[in-house]
Amino acid sequence: MEQKLVYAAPAEDVRDIVSAYYFADFPREALPEGGIIAHERAAIAQIRIIFSGSAIVMPPGGARIFVDGPVVVGPTTGQTSYEIVEGVRLVGAGLLPCGWHAMTRRSAADYLNTTIAIDRHFHPMMHEAVAKLRGMTDFADMIRLLDEGARALNHYVDPDVRQFVHIVDNWLISSIAPEVGDLYEKFGLSRRHVERLVKHLYGVPPKMLARKYRALRTAKLLHARNAPTEDYAHAFYDQSHMIREIKHFTGQTPREIRFDMTEFSRTLDARSDLVGQIHPLTALI
Repeated sequence: MEQKLVYAAPAEDVRDIVSAYYFADFPREALPEGGIIAHERAAIAQIRIIFSGSAIVMPPGGARIFVDGPVVVGPTTGQTSYEIVEGVRLVGAGLLPCGWHAMTRRSAADYLNTTIAIDRHFHPMMHEAVAKLRGMTDFADMIRLLDEGARALNHYVDPDVRQFVHIVDNWLISSIAPEVGDLYEKFGLSRRHVERLVKHLYGVPPKMLARKYRALRTAKLLHARNAPTEDYAHAFYDQSHMIREIKHFTGQTPREIRFDMTEFSRTLDARSDLVGQIHPLTALI
C-alpha cells in the first residue's frame, strides 16, 4: 500500500467559503518503522475528519495534541508538524474567512495555532456532514457532499462580512508586500475597529497577516522559479530578513524550499494544479 495525498477544487459558487479539499491516506503498512513526521506551513483554518488512525499535532508553540476524529484547526502562524505512527486516513477542507464566520460566529483569533474537536460551538450541519462522510469511500462523493455543505454555509455569511473580506483579500493580492496603511484607508472605520475585524476573521491583525502572506507568496515563487533568492529580497528589509521570515512561517529556509524535495515542496506542486479553480488568494500561496 502507498501513501496518498490528493487535492480537489471546490465548486465555483463556494470558492469564498472553501479554499480546497484534500484526501490523505497514510496506511500503517506503508509507513517506515517508527512512523513519519509531516510538516505544514502556516495556513488558514481547516476542517479535518479522520476516518481511521490518529496523529499527534504539534502546532507553533510546542503543544502536542492527540487527534483521532473530526477536528477544527484554527489559522496558524508557523509550521505545524504531524507525527503519524499508526497510520491515518482523513478528508479535509480549508476554511476561508467567510467559511469560518458562517460556521462558527467566533473569533478566529481565539483558535489561533490550535486544534480542537468539532463540538456544539460549531454549526450543527457539521455534525450531520461528519456522520455522512464516515460512510463514504470515494473522494468524488465526499467532494459533492462537502460542496453541498459549503453552499448551505454560504447563506449564513453576513453581506457586510463578505464585503469586508473581499476588500482585505484584494489588499493581500495587490502586492507581495502590501502596506497596512493602504488597508486602513479603504474603510470608513477606525484603525482599531479594522484591526479587531481582521483578527476576528483571519486570526491575526493586519500587520501579521501581511507578513504571513508575504512569506508564503515568496516561498511559492522561490519554489516555482529558477532564480536567485536576491530577486525576491525587495519585498523585505534585506535578504537576512527574508530568510528569517520565510523560515518562521514555513519551517524551511529559501534554499531548502528551492532545492529540497520535501513534503512542503510536494504539497505546493499538488496545489499548483488547482490554479484557476480556487480562490485567487489561495492560488498565490
